[in-house]
Amino acid sequence: MLATGAVGNDSDLAAAVLVNGRDPYPMFVADGLTATGARLRGPLLLEVGEIVALRLTRGAHTAEVTSTVVEVRGRDAELVVSFAAGDAGKLGPLLRR
Repeated sequence: MLATGAVGNDSDLAAAVLVNGRDPYPMFVADGLTATGARLRGPLLLEVGEIVALRLTRGAHTAEVTSTVVEVRGRDAELVVSFAAGDAGKLGPLLRR
C-alpha cells in the first residue's frame, strides 16, 4: 500500500495500461510513488481488487509492474494501487531521491 509520507507531485511519471497483444495505453499520471505502490489520476476507474499491468515511465527510465487496485476515489478519478512484491526492485530508477 502507498506509504504515509510518500505523497508527492510525480506529474512527470506516466503510467500506461498493458494489455496482451496491444500497444501500451497511456492512462494515468502519478501523484505519489513508492517501491510498494502509487496513487494514479486518470480517466479510467478500475474496481478495488482488480489486477492491472502497468508500464511506468519517467524520462528514460521504464518499469513494467503488476499492480492491484486497493482504493478508488471516484470524484477525483484517483486510484491507489499496490505493486506485486517481486516488482519492488524494478522501481528504483523511477523513485524520487
